[in-house]
Amino acid sequence: MKRNLLDLSLGLSTSANGILPLVFYGTAISLVFKILCNFIFCLFFIMIMRKDPGYQEYEQTHKCHPWSVVILSTIFSFKIHKLLYSRFMGLDRFYIPFENPQKIHSFFNLLNVLNIIFSLLPIILIDVYGLAKYSWGDQFYMMLIETFVFSLLMIALQFYEYKQHKTLNPYLDDYNQVKDNSEEIEALVRQRLGEALDEYARKLKM
Repeated sequence: MKRNLLDLSLGLSTSANGILPLVFYGTAISLVFKILCNFIFCLFFIMIMRKDPGYQEYEQTHKCHPWSVVILSTIFSFKIHKLLYSRFMGLDRFYIPFENPQKIHSFFNLLNVLNIIFSLLPIILIDVYGLAKYSWGDQFYMMLIETFVFSLLMIALQFYEYKQHKTLNPYLDDYNQVKDNSEEIEALVRQRLGEALDEYARKLKM
């Protein structure tokens, strides 16, 4: 029993110094390119998307929302830009009727491919190297497995989305066909609330 515990302790204390420089440089490259992608998206929004007639018409009604999405996308991840056209919860504020959606969608596809090559692939290569060089038994090995699985999952989801061919054209995509029914919901809530208040008032009179 003591020998097994000793072997486990030695396994957990295995040095990972040999791969740490690779981890540092690989993470740095991924982080720098991620920030670069966010900045490129911001420039694309300012120089291309804002000049689209569909966006200009949309901005007359929703002025704060697109800029909020752009700021979040620039700070955290350019993929947040999908809130600009996903028609989330059937709300019009989450859908910009671009006049030339294919051009915009093609740019986002290219940005996703570059993100896979320069952000995710370096992490996967480091994980493969680490898993081949080190043996099972320490937390660093577990971290390599986790980052490897999550990176592959992110790539798989991006390819799945591309395969589904979700463009920005409302006539091609089912999720863009969802109509804004927020006014109907608000009217129903007011109706139910009024009925509840009337019922409560009748009970008080009794």
